Amino acid sequence: IRTSGDALLTVINDILDFSKIESGNLELEYQDFDLRQCIEQVMDVFAGKAASQGLDLVYQIDNMVPIQIIGDGMRLRQILLNLVSNAMKFTHQGEVFLNVHLSKAANDELELTFDVRDSGIGIPKDKLSRLFKAFSQVDSSTTRKYGGTGLGLVISERLIKLMGGEITVESEVGAGTTFSFNIQCKAGQKSTKHYASFNSAENEGKTVLIIDDNQTNLTILKTQLELWKLVPTLALSGKEAIEIVSKGQKFHLVITDMQMPEMDGVSVATALKEIIPQVPIVLLSSVGDESRSKYPHLFSSVLTKPVKQAQIV
Repeated sequence: IRTSGDALLTVINDILDFSKIESGNLELEYQDFDLRQCIEQVMDVFAGKAASQGLDLVYQIDNMVPIQIIGDGMRLRQILLNLVSNAMKFTHQGEVFLNVHLSKAANDELELTFDVRDSGIGIPKDKLSRLFKAFSQVDSSTTRKYGGTGLGLVISERLIKLMGGEITVESEVGAGTTFSFNIQCKAGQKSTKHYASFNSAENEGKTVLIIDDNQTNLTILKTQLELWKLVPTLALSGKEAIEIVSKGQKFHLVITDMQMPEMDGVSVATALKEIIPQVPIVLLSSVGDESRSKYPHLFSSVLTKPVKQAQIV
C-alpha cells in the first residue's frame, strides 16, 4: 500500500509541477546553497536501492566547482532525482555515475555542467526525440514494466530551461545512456560549513593501494588522492593487488572494495594481512554491510558507498 501511495503521490506532484510550468506560474527561488550537500542528498536517496541491485552508484564533483552557489537548490535536486532515478530504473548491472564540472566562469557568473551516465539498456535512436514530450515513454511496455507518468524528463527539461540551460542525451542500445545538462548560476558566499581538511604537507608522498573492479571508482579515488599529493597505485582485482604487494612495493594504506568477482574484500584483506600485517586496510562497502563489525581485525575503517570526500579524510 505504501509503495502504491508513494507512486500515486509522485504522479500527482509531476502533473501539478507540469501544469505550473506550462501555465508560466512556476518561478525559481534563488538562494545561496551548498551544492555538494544537494548532490550527496540525491545520492543518499538511491544508495540502498543501488546496494540491493548490485549497482555502483558513483559521483564526482570537480575541484573547480564552488561549494556554495546561488540558484534554486530544491529544483536542481528535483532534476537530479529524476535523472538518477531514470538511470537506476533502466540499469540492471554496472554503474550509475553523476559528474559535475565547471564549464564557464566569468567573475561570479558560472555555468555548471552535469552528466548522468548509466550502463543500462540504452534507448533506440529513433525514440530519443520522444523523451522530452509530455506523457510519453519510449514505448507503452515501459510504463507497464517500470511505471511513471513519463513526465519526469519533461519537467526536468523545462526546469533546466528556466535555469538558462539545456539538456542533451546520447545513448547506445545495450551499452547505456548519458544525459547532460548545464545551468547558469552565481558563486555563493564562502561556505560556513566545516568540511574536513586533509593535511597534505604532513602526508605528501604517502602511498595508497586502491583495489576495485570498477574503473570509474578507481579513477575518482585516484584523482582525489593525487589532489592531496598522495601516490595511488591501482588494482582491478584482489589477485592483481596481491601480486603488487608480493613484489615488495611498500604502502601506507590500502583501500579495497567489498563486492568484486573471484575475491571479495574480506578475502583480499585476509591475504594482504599475511604479507603486510601493519598496513591499515579501509573497506568500501554498500549500505547495510556489516563487515566492519564482523571483521574488526581486518579493517581499520569502512566507507559507505557512494563515498563522500569528507569520509575519505
